[in-house]
Amino acid sequence: GVLTVPLVFFLCPLHLIWGGGAAGNDALSRLDMGNVKNKHPWLHFVHALTVWGVVATVWFFMCRAQKSFLKMRFVWLARMPLPRANTVMIERIPRSCRSDDQLRDFFSRIFAPEDVREVCVL
Repeated sequence: GVLTVPLVFFLCPLHLIWGGGAAGNDALSRLDMGNVKNKHPWLHFVHALTVWGVVATVWFFMCRAQKSFLKMRFVWLARMPLPRANTVMIERIPRSCRSDDQLRDFFSRIFAPEDVREVCVL
């Protein structure tokens, strides 16, 4: 939505008016990149700048959505009952750590030992 209107009202007229007529009689292609002749002196540079504008806009909205998501996720995690709120499932444990004691030692080095309440290898 945010990008559609500016891109359509900016790029389509450029293709139609200054594209060079590469689309021929194809009326629909006169509005898109198909109407831009090969080695156009400046229109390909406009597209390159436009791509960077789209990338920056998408990056901005993704970062904003991530911040919003993280706030909701932290609230959701805080409301979750124990033990589900702090349970971790691990796959592909190296053979050297496939016992409760070895796995507890591993996590006790990463986290504070008192934070590791229970370890169960199945």
